[in-house]
Amino acid sequence: MQHNDGVIELHNKKYKVVTLDFETFYSQDYTLSGKMNTSEYVRDERFKAHGVGIKVGSGGTYWYSRQDEIASALYAIDWANSAVLCHNTAFDGFILYQRYGIVPGLYLDTLSMARAIHGHHLRHNLDFLAKLHGLGGKVKAHALTNTKGKEELTEEEAEALGEYCIDDVNDTYELFWKFYDYMPDNELRLVDITMRMFCEPILELDSDRIKRELKAEVSSKKAAIDAAGVGTSELSSNNKFAELLRAEGIEPPTKISPTTGKSTFAFSKSDLDFQKLLKHENPRIAALCEARVKAKSTIGETRANRFLHAGEGNYKFPILLNYCGAHTHRWSGGNKMNLQNLVRGGELRRSILAPKGHVLVVADAAQIEARINAWLAGQADVVDAFANKQDVYKLMASAIYGVPVDQVDGDKRFVGKVAVLGLGYGMGAAKLQNTLAVGAMGPPVAMSLAECKRIVNIYRYTNNKIFKLWAEMDKVIFAMTVGKAGTFGPMSYDKGYIQMPSGLFLHYPDLHTVVEESASGFVNTDTTYLGKKGARLKLYGGLLTENVVQSLARCVIAEHMLKVHDAGYRIATMTHDEIVAVAPKDKAERCYEDMINIMSECPVWAQGLPLSADGGWDECYSK
Repeated sequence: MQHNDGVIELHNKKYKVVTLDFETFYSQDYTLSGKMNTSEYVRDERFKAHGVGIKVGSGGTYWYSRQDEIASALYAIDWANSAVLCHNTAFDGFILYQRYGIVPGLYLDTLSMARAIHGHHLRHNLDFLAKLHGLGGKVKAHALTNTKGKEELTEEEAEALGEYCIDDVNDTYELFWKFYDYMPDNELRLVDITMRMFCEPILELDSDRIKRELKAEVSSKKAAIDAAGVGTSELSSNNKFAELLRAEGIEPPTKISPTTGKSTFAFSKSDLDFQKLLKHENPRIAALCEARVKAKSTIGETRANRFLHAGEGNYKFPILLNYCGAHTHRWSGGNKMNLQNLVRGGELRRSILAPKGHVLVVADAAQIEARINAWLAGQADVVDAFANKQDVYKLMASAIYGVPVDQVDGDKRFVGKVAVLGLGYGMGAAKLQNTLAVGAMGPPVAMSLAECKRIVNIYRYTNNKIFKLWAEMDKVIFAMTVGKAGTFGPMSYDKGYIQMPSGLFLHYPDLHTVVEESASGFVNTDTTYLGKKGARLKLYGGLLTENVVQSLARCVIAEHMLKVHDAGYRIATMTHDEIVAVAPKDKAERCYEDMINIMSECPVWAQGLPLSADGGWDECYSK
């Protein structure tokens, strides 16, 4: 469609673009800049819209500030045939639904589009993007700051705020059309699906279960801290905790920080040396370390409280996922409670309920990264094993331990699983040893470095095409660095980018190869690119393999989401390689079968990729 029409056509339907921006009351303690999340802010009794700027189609932009004016202007719009457009539609779209009961025909969002198009090395706020694309930006931002803490505005303040808001609306509209040609239609549809999870929530919460989980979290923390007999401040401070250990004759473990490159204390649960202290033969040492973990770990308690707050007053549970929130275009968690890492089978996950008379149907793409990695590398024997529904973990364990597949027990199979899932991106022996020891993929397994070296060598020998894929990705890195265009599998690349089958780009800006000679005379060669907040990130064949495999997996899941949606099912949430739909109880089995069939189909760009899915359904999110 044309920019001057103010109309877009998507999935065989035309929509009038309605660009809007709410300006709302905020104060020192009632603000999104603090601890409140979006849904808490909008649902709070202090919420008040100072006004809204609205642009219908390509027409003029108008400011409405009286409460009756706001409602009248909003309700005069034919929302069923309109696409709401905002910068951060999760905020304005949630206000539309929660405060005015408005459901647009389509959700558009320039913030989501910016993440997809520009990548994560640039900022995504409206002011920066507007100026980047030659627009005005927030030149009247003082009008907004001048309203802080003011529930009632003077006519002059409301007028100034309106001028500021109109500028934002116009910039958002212009940005959308600048982005539009670079945003595939299917990706716009995914933005809409993502926004509906949050703006039009349908899930419910089991408050009693959440309260029990919160009580258990608080009790567990208190018991651990009481057993240690020290204050929370001593446990939370790295330096003070280090002194506690030294007082007990233990030199605090250290590690090299991957962020700063400097030595720092190794006090994380994922640090092997700290794990050893957690199991120390001296009960005092173990108690101190357990108390440290409990004192520093607030996510369970914080998340339980947010769940409780979200369900107050019989509110539906809004699921905010950040579309293209990760570098690889995967979704990330939003609304200050990351639902992408809920413990499978955990109490908080089980506290999420389907609406009355419905169930949650969950389908999970089985081993999708391992399948894509083997397929992309041309590792035909592994691809065939997946296609023939063989147990690939047992096959790997059979090669590692030199025993027939039918003699592989659970422990050996687990090592085979870690090898398949962990060694496909170039992991070395030391990291494998640590991964097994800390229990990153399951129960901790103690294994010598020599044995880990043997496993790595066996993996690379038996998966020689995957091993060679890392070298091929090194060639792609070189080509992206010098600006030599090419293709690999379903992807194309040129200077600083790889285009995925979705039409989106993986960005690797400002690629540089740095050659340094160390004091020992060895020459180190590192390739880096510009990451988030200006950080220089290393890039090498194994890491690029991981990036493209995860991004291809995202392409697969995204296509499956659209097909599930087009089959008539409401997608309530998703987690990486898992899709969760809501279906009436009497249609649960049909929905499940449809989802499994859809998620077992390979995309047209991935012929020969063997896909599989499993799952189930329940009244709660139990899978």
